[in-house]
Amino acid sequence: MKLGLGTVQFGLDYGVSNKDGKVPYNEIQKIIDFAQQKNIQVLDTAHAYGSSETVLGSVLPEKNNFDIVTKTPQCAPILTKHDAQLLEDSFIQSLARLRKTTIYGLLVHNADDLLKTDAIRLWEKMVEFKERGMVKKIGVSVYTRHQLEAILDMYTPDLVQLPINIFDQTFYTLLPALKRQGIEIHARSVFLQGLLLMNLNELPPYFEPIRQHIEQYHIYITNHGLSPLQAALRFCDDISELDVVLVGVCSVEQLAQIWQACNDTTEGKIDFAHCAVTDEKIIKPSLWNLQ
Repeated sequence: MKLGLGTVQFGLDYGVSNKDGKVPYNEIQKIIDFAQQKNIQVLDTAHAYGSSETVLGSVLPEKNNFDIVTKTPQCAPILTKHDAQLLEDSFIQSLARLRKTTIYGLLVHNADDLLKTDAIRLWEKMVEFKERGMVKKIGVSVYTRHQLEAILDMYTPDLVQLPINIFDQTFYTLLPALKRQGIEIHARSVFLQGLLLMNLNELPPYFEPIRQHIEQYHIYITNHGLSPLQAALRFCDDISELDVVLVGVCSVEQLAQIWQACNDTTEGKIDFAHCAVTDEKIIKPSLWNLQ
């Protein structure tokens, strides 16, 4: 399995299980150093991730082999030539913050932007970036099947980032079709913002409606000799269509644990299909109400 590093925690307080907040600069340096040692190449950031781009630009060595993927800011309801210019200005700013003249990937962060009136202006500008050598691959970060299916009817992305984990298997059946089209697939939310890794006694009250499901899930993976971390990564490792599995961490120790778990192998394929949850209020963090 090819790991990638999500960096939202470098710029924002993020994650239901994150008790430490934004990662300190010196810890980020240790995380990047570890990633470089272990050949974890993909770094995923975004315009919306607070100071993440700036931090990466300052912490990365001048010569490195990282493949950086960033994302666009949200666009206006109806796109004009002015918005296309704003996108270019924003992307140039991202490159400056990252201290790069070219990066690996640029994704539309809000997939609905590609479904708006005159969204072709946005896509054509991204194609232009690619033709100018500013970015190698362009694509989109999606949240729903509807978004992805509608976008594929109109555009041909090089790269798609999507959520997939043991509870959220929404996109699972679409992955073979994406690979047949030659689309690179990056998986995010593989720990469901840490929900899959939490102890039951730490479970926020919001998730009480599926407590029994989570309990049964923990029994199931324990019977297979897997820790929650190993199970979450094993699920992704068994999906051959995934090119990169993005993980977010708050410390170098967490990244080392993930790296070790990726290398802890067990015999045979494990069926996680029955572990899926269909309730969007559970599998879509944007809908969570944890107050």
